[in-house]
Amino acid sequence: MIEAMKQALEALEESHPEAYRHAITSLRQAIEQAEKQEPITYDKTEMNCFVQELYDRKMQEGKRGHYETMFHCVHQAIKRFYTTPQPQREWVGLTDEDEIDWDGGDLKSLVKAIETKLKEKNHG
Repeated sequence: MIEAMKQALEALEESHPEAYRHAITSLRQAIEQAEKQEPITYDKTEMNCFVQELYDRKMQEGKRGHYETMFHCVHQAIKRFYTTPQPQREWVGLTDEDEIDWDGGDLKSLVKAIETKLKEKNHG
């Protein structure tokens, strides 16, 4: 993975260093960070599929150029595969005692009220 990031950095520096100055700086920082960390356990095929799928989707959208898209995909892979997983908090559901602040409107507003209550209970 780090080797792929270095190749992407080299391609950016050789092609359009001024146009991608921000991307180059961010990619350098990401490489430094990745070299300091041990990757969490992951399946290399899963990571490659993730990057390829993301790259294909972003290129179809056509909002970015090749190098910018490559940088974005590598950055997303770093975030997904090279960060320490946070401990999962136990889900807190609704109880019979929970009061839902619902205006009595349509089903959509009821769903929104339930969602709001669950967010309160699970995110403080």
